[in-house]
Amino acid sequence: MSFLNPADISSIDVLKDASAQAIYGSRGANGVILITTRKGSEGSPKITFSSTIGFESVARIAKVLDAAEYKDYRLTANYNGYMRTHPGADPNVLPDTLNDDTRSTIAKYNNGINTNWLDEVTRKNALSQNYDLQVSGGTKDFHYSASAGYLDKSGILIQSNYKRYTFRLNTDFKVGNYVTAGENLGISSSSQVGDWYETTIIRNAMWNSPLNPVLKPAGEVDPADPDYEYDKYSHEAGSSNPVLQALLQNYPKSYMTLVGNMFAEATILKNLKLRSSFGSNIANRNYSHFSPRFHISATDFNEISSLSETDNRSNGWIWENTLTWNKKLKDNSFTALLGYTSEYTKATYQTATKKGTPSNDPEMQTFDAATSEPNVTGGYNVLTMRSYLGRINYSFRDKYLLTVSVRRDGSSKFGEGHQWGTFPSFSLGWRINNEKFFKNLNAEFISNLKLRAGWGQIGNSSLPVYNAYVSQIASSPNLTGGVDNRYIFGENVIQGYALSTIGTPDISWETTEQTNIGLEIAILKNSLSLTADYYIKNTNNMLLQVPAVAYAGYFSLTAPYSNAGSVQNKGLELVLNWQRKTGDFSYGVAVNGSMFKNNVTSLGKVNKPIISGYGTSRTEVGHPIGSFYGYVVDGIFQSEFWVKSHVRADGELIQPNAQVGDFKFKDLNGDGVIDANDETWIGDPWPKLTYGFTINLGYKAFDLVAFVQGSYGNDIYNWGHNYGNTLDVNLYEYYYKNAWRGPGTSNSVPILTTVQENDNYRTSDYYVEDGSYLRLKNIQFGYNLSKAVCEKLKITNGRIWVGGTNLLTLTKYHGNDPEIGATDNPTTDAGLDIDAYYPKPREISIGINVSF
Repeated sequence: MSFLNPADISSIDVLKDASAQAIYGSRGANGVILITTRKGSEGSPKITFSSTIGFESVARIAKVLDAAEYKDYRLTANYNGYMRTHPGADPNVLPDTLNDDTRSTIAKYNNGINTNWLDEVTRKNALSQNYDLQVSGGTKDFHYSASAGYLDKSGILIQSNYKRYTFRLNTDFKVGNYVTAGENLGISSSSQVGDWYETTIIRNAMWNSPLNPVLKPAGEVDPADPDYEYDKYSHEAGSSNPVLQALLQNYPKSYMTLVGNMFAEATILKNLKLRSSFGSNIANRNYSHFSPRFHISATDFNEISSLSETDNRSNGWIWENTLTWNKKLKDNSFTALLGYTSEYTKATYQTATKKGTPSNDPEMQTFDAATSEPNVTGGYNVLTMRSYLGRINYSFRDKYLLTVSVRRDGSSKFGEGHQWGTFPSFSLGWRINNEKFFKNLNAEFISNLKLRAGWGQIGNSSLPVYNAYVSQIASSPNLTGGVDNRYIFGENVIQGYALSTIGTPDISWETTEQTNIGLEIAILKNSLSLTADYYIKNTNNMLLQVPAVAYAGYFSLTAPYSNAGSVQNKGLELVLNWQRKTGDFSYGVAVNGSMFKNNVTSLGKVNKPIISGYGTSRTEVGHPIGSFYGYVVDGIFQSEFWVKSHVRADGELIQPNAQVGDFKFKDLNGDGVIDANDETWIGDPWPKLTYGFTINLGYKAFDLVAFVQGSYGNDIYNWGHNYGNTLDVNLYEYYYKNAWRGPGTSNSVPILTTVQENDNYRTSDYYVEDGSYLRLKNIQFGYNLSKAVCEKLKITNGRIWVGGTNLLTLTKYHGNDPEIGATDNPTTDAGLDIDAYYPKPREISIGINVSF
């Protein structure tokens, strides 16, 4: 959806129950969002212009140690480690040469370096600007709307930016008395620097020592060196120098997308209409990367530059035809629809690489300038789909409502014998307020009271474009477009090939079956309305990548797909709206909340748990999908007496390697040994409640809108805790300040030490935190120009406003952001925070909207 300019959107409708989604087939498997773009209307031309200028910075990120804290952290850990290996040593009389790390840390600190790596890789006030222009109008028989937009974001990380140009044209016109035709055309061209690599930069900025400088000392590198631009960076930070990474991992991308649709609707008979539409989607995506020649140190260098370029192109079309019949017989109303759709998409991809450019100069970053090891890979995928559908709507006196639909979908993503699926649905509605007995109750304050129920099945074919039922061979098994399988035989470089995926020939449609009951009520002339929905959703034959064992040679992205089992979701959704106006003052509040419970009911024929998320997440029958699994921490050993008292029946130590300040783990099975048999469920990544509320206030020409969102009851597995597992990386300030430093000082964070044989940092509930949060997502204060001012400026309407995004977050979570993004497997690895997400920006913006 990145090709769509939000300024072109007229309305958004969300369909959530199965009976409403079913008519959209597999494209509605995860819900349906209907977006209507702006259209013209009868009247003279109307011109609207809007402009927004904003400044972005990082909204929220965990604080790590500065130079003084980091020095103390390293020295404390080294001191504790020495005392653990020399238990009889006098703590007040330590050898001058405790270890090389201590001396190195002190020397670096004395150099006065205090690098804030997060500041080095982020921009404080990154400029964002957006401009939109729209012209619309029409006559009785012809309507038009044209718009153009420009968006330019600098990006809150260095070396990142995004630009987008959009154009849209919507027209509709009448041909005689029986035919209406039109089109909707959208073009988007965008360019971007930065994407997936930025997550690595953020992680390394948090990990890197503040005692490491960004650049080498003056005199260590010659500015006249042709590779100075890269060689000037400090080798003390190594290849993980985040600033250098941003410079080296510069991946420019360009996108061109054309989405168009044309339609014609003809009235064949009085109550019979035929509509046909043809849509096309053409997308070109280009990715390039130049890896420069540099020499930071003897262990961090690249002697041969290389250039790669990937060109992805896709083109597709969808042809939809529907026949609609409407009929009313006294108190009965019928609407019947028959439809046929066909769609086709072809995607091609090519990647070219070459090495050995004469220099790193931009003009030399071409394939003709490179001199060695040329390599080209590529291929194409084709996706086709065909569907037949039917729906009947029936209404009796606008009191009793019935909808029945069925859809049959066929997809080329599945093998022979598994390509087709049939998915029926129905819904019932009862407008109670239209009943005679209700009107006799004299309950005029209730303007709407409706009870509804529905059931339906929806098919899901969410598989990669390549056919998952077919085993594939590629030159790059991790599908990154590289040249991983190149081998040297004698003096020749030979391109090798390997099995990249194992196909599953019997894979078939995933089916979601949903039952829902809903209530709609509005009172006080629709000032107060409530919508409540309870649903039970069973997803069967789930399409999941089941992680393979490491020795099978598969990465998480290339693990084979299968119908891995079934999961059930039960939930309740509520929407409450209140709108009032008193004189010049108007106000409104909209509140929504969603609660659900997730449970895995089957994992297929093998029925074995799916372990994922670096071994932290476990999907097993009887538990929520992707739940966290590991050991349970039972506090910290506060004294030697506690360590010696933790014994089994025969007097042997339960944790023989533990020392004071280490974690005490629960012996859940009571066998006197802490091992894998003591692992259990330690967290649920799925929230008990997600919510949001919007406040609208208006007084005369002023208005204020605020939107707040949040979640409650979900857990996050915070890998940031893992920093304490090694002294090679920096530490969250929270864990440094709350680490155990003596009896009674902490019962939650273990001792800082270079020596720990207790395996304190194994997978456990130590990493699991409450991910609940409340966030002020958007707020905007505006002023509408008076009629007199508009006349003086020769405009029809005008509005100026100031707003903010992500201004405030309330949470107990200690990681970067509780609203974490998706992982490679967002279903089975939900709630896993690896400090690798692009930070959410906090933006302060001003804008103006005018119309002529």
